[in-house]
Amino acid sequence: RFDRRASVTIELLDKVRAAVTERAVLLSTPAAVKAFLLKLLELLHLLDTGQYPKNLNSIGEKMRRVMRLKPRKVTDDRIDKASLQQQAARAVALLQLWKSGVGIIDEVDVVLH
Repeated sequence: RFDRRASVTIELLDKVRAAVTERAVLLSTPAAVKAFLLKLLELLHLLDTGQYPKNLNSIGEKMRRVMRLKPRKVTDDRIDKASLQQQAARAVALLQLWKSGVGIIDEVDVVLH
């Protein structure tokens, strides 16, 4: 399963590469395919506009201080430009692998909406 909040990891790309090497069948839901394509578009948009979530965190912290809210805990999942570029490169590589395969789509009306 894949959703838009997930990262495009090297493990995901390796799984698809292994499926190609082994001539396996890759199963997915229409929602997962749609989420993956939306994730790719989101990554490309963020890189194109330069609006990295890490940059937006400082604005959020300033607003929290102005509103006298508790500061958020710093986590390691902040995203920077290099991370976005890596995810976008993996997503493009995964899309290239999909293009070289054959797709059998059930419930195509769900995918197209």
